[in-house]
Amino acid sequence: MTNQINAAKALKGIVSLGLIVAAAVLVVSPSVSFAATYAYVNASGNVNTVVADNPNTAIATAPNISTHSGVMLLDSQADQDMVGDGVSGV
Repeated sequence: MTNQINAAKALKGIVSLGLIVAAAVLVVSPSVSFAATYAYVNASGNVNTVVADNPNTAIATAPNISTHSGVMLLDSQADQDMVGDGVSGV
């Protein structure tokens, strides 16, 4: 009987610990971001970068972004090589 009581207490402790860990994960997970680097053309016609969680945020937070510029996700070295280049017609 004592072994059953000890086993029940141990199980209760494990379940309680699991619930605490699960609650901690739920609290921390929204603050984890998956920021990426995006390229855009500024008003002077230069290709610059901005770090953001998504393309909409990148457009909204890109300093001095050109009126007709969008953003492009930089995910390879070839993409990175264009940063600093000039774009005519801006």
